[in-house]
Amino acid sequence: MSFTAFIATLKREEPRRRLPIPGEDGGTIGHLVALGEGDWHDEALVQSIMAWREAHRAAFATRIAAPSAAKTRAYLEKLAFAGPDRILFRILDATGALSGHIGLAAITETGMDLDNLMLGEANKGLDFIYRAEIALLHFAFAQSDAAAIHAAVLDTNKGAQLLHRMAGFSRGTPTPLDLTRNAAGDEALTPAQDPQRPTSPIRTLRMTMARPAFLARHALPRPS
Repeated sequence: MSFTAFIATLKREEPRRRLPIPGEDGGTIGHLVALGEGDWHDEALVQSIMAWREAHRAAFATRIAAPSAAKTRAYLEKLAFAGPDRILFRILDATGALSGHIGLAAITETGMDLDNLMLGEANKGLDFIYRAEIALLHFAFAQSDAAAIHAAVLDTNKGAQLLHRMAGFSRGTPTPLDLTRNAAGDEALTPAQDPQRPTSPIRTLRMTMARPAFLARHALPRPS
């Protein structure tokens, strides 16, 4: 089965597969659980994602002027779930409590992007979200033939850059960005049409984790 076909199956799998997040001592400190059919009706999930995204809106290249539960549900159903080249995982702690989310996007048979990383409950700490990221990277490399996984990070998002560097991502080359705003007030940062005259001072960094570098650095059990 191709990796893209596997991802499509995983999103519809019942019961939902739970990918373990290994702790430092080898125990399990949480799980990653893929967004599945109908999860956009989970009001607690919708409200949490809406609140987290608004609280950390500066970390995103797309900023919604008037967040709402309806917009969040539509995003989860039409993009996060229905998008054939992406998957979103809940991050659950050891008690099963929702603590954040993380995903993969731009999925092909040869590569993909780490996407939508969010630690919603800050009290979980850096080590927890770091280990969640490593668990997802290990899953992605173990289940696919990807030569590398990338992560696009705004240069103003120092926390995400630190986390990715801890995992072993390279820093990447900065790309100038334009800022556009639609009639509703929603903002979007996109690659500058004229890199010499970007309309935003913010740049994006495309960080890279090559398969050999990851496997040499992270000896984790393969998810079942």
